[in-house]
Amino acid sequence: MTERAVDLPSDGLLCLRVLGEVVGVRFAGPEPREQVRAAWSRCVVPTPRGRVRTIRSEQSDLPLTRPLSHRLAYDLTDLGIDLLSGRAVLLHAAGLSRPDGSVVALVAASGTGKTTAAATLARGGLGYVTDETVAVLEDGTVPPFPKPLSIVVDPDVEDDKVHVGPDELGLAPCPERLHLAAVVLLERDPDLAGPPWLKRLDPLEAVTQLVGHTSALTRLPRPLVSLAALAVDGAGVHRAHYAEAEDLEPLLHALLDAPSAPTTPVLPVVLPVDLTDRSHMPSGRDPAERLGYVRAPVADGIRTRDGAVLLVGTAPVRLSPLGLTLWDAVEPVPDPAAGPVSLADVDDLVEAAEREHGPHPQARELVGTALDALVAAGVLVRT
Repeated sequence: MTERAVDLPSDGLLCLRVLGEVVGVRFAGPEPREQVRAAWSRCVVPTPRGRVRTIRSEQSDLPLTRPLSHRLAYDLTDLGIDLLSGRAVLLHAAGLSRPDGSVVALVAASGTGKTTAAATLARGGLGYVTDETVAVLEDGTVPPFPKPLSIVVDPDVEDDKVHVGPDELGLAPCPERLHLAAVVLLERDPDLAGPPWLKRLDPLEAVTQLVGHTSALTRLPRPLVSLAALAVDGAGVHRAHYAEAEDLEPLLHALLDAPSAPTTPVLPVVLPVDLTDRSHMPSGRDPAERLGYVRAPVADGIRTRDGAVLLVGTAPVRLSPLGLTLWDAVEPVPDPAAGPVSLADVDDLVEAAEREHGPHPQARELVGTALDALVAAGVLVRT
C-alpha cells in the first residue's frame, strides 16, 4: 500500500482518525470500502476539507482478504505512529477507560494477551480505547484509537489474524477525552496458584521495562525523561500477575480508585556533548601509565537515589548506586575548543567510591569490576 497527500474530496476515499490524526484510505470499489467502514466504524470521520494524508488499498474491488485486512491495519497504525513520533510516548499496549476518561494501558509483547484482555474487560464495564498502540501526549492526553481487534486464528501460522470491529464484539465505547492514569505490564501465568496481584515498579525499573515496548522512542527530545513521567504521575507503572483476563478487572478498578502514592523523585541526567570525533583525546599513552576514563555520549538518562538508567543508542543501561557514583566522577567528553580532556583514573574513582559509600577492603576490585561493566555497556570509554 502506498501513502501520499491528496486534495479532497475524492471518490472512493474513507477517512479514519488514527491516533488522533486524520488519514484517508482510497479503495478501488465500494465493497472493500464498506467492509473497512464497518470494521473501523469507531474511527470513521467526515472527509475534511483541503489535503489529507492517504494510503491506497489494493487495486481489486473485491472484499479484502484476511491478510490484506491485516496489512491495512498495520499500515494505518504505522502511519499514525510516524505522524505522532517525536510528540508522544507510543506504547505497545491495549487501552481501557473509565467514564471519567481515565485510561489504563496494558503493556505486553505481541501475542501474549493484550487483545484478549482488552476484549474481555471492555465487555465488563471498561471502555475500549485500543488493542495495539496507546499514545501519551506531553500533557497526559491519550487520543482514542478504537481500531478493529486483531484476533489470532491459528497461533502456528504467522500473522494469521482476523480483524473484528469493537461494535461487532459488543465492546463498551470510550469517552472522547482521555488521559493516562496507569500503566500495567501484563505477565500471564495460566498455572498461577492463588489470587492475581499487582506490584508497583520503582521509576528506574519501570523505565527499563518499558523501553522495549515503545515505538519511535528516540525521536523524543528526552526519551527516558518522558517515560519516567509515566512512572511518577497518577497511579504509576505496575506489573500484573494473573491467570485469566477476567481476573484483571477488580485489580484495575482498585488501582484506579486508590489515591496516588508518592514515589522516588526522578531527575534527568545532564547529558555529555555528543561527539563522534575523539581525535582531541590523549593518545600514545605510555603503557605504564594508569588507565583513564571519560563518559561516552548517551541519548538520555534519569537518576534517583537508587541509581540511574542511561539510554545507549536504543538500549537502556541500568546503573547501580556504585555505577552512578563512578559515572558522576568521570567527566564528559568535552568540546575540543574547551581544552584537553581530564581523565579520571582508577585511583581517582576508588577514592570517589569510598567517599560516597564508605571504605571497603575490596574497594579497588569492586570498582574495577564496575568500570569493566560500564565500559562494556557503552557508557564509559577507557583510554
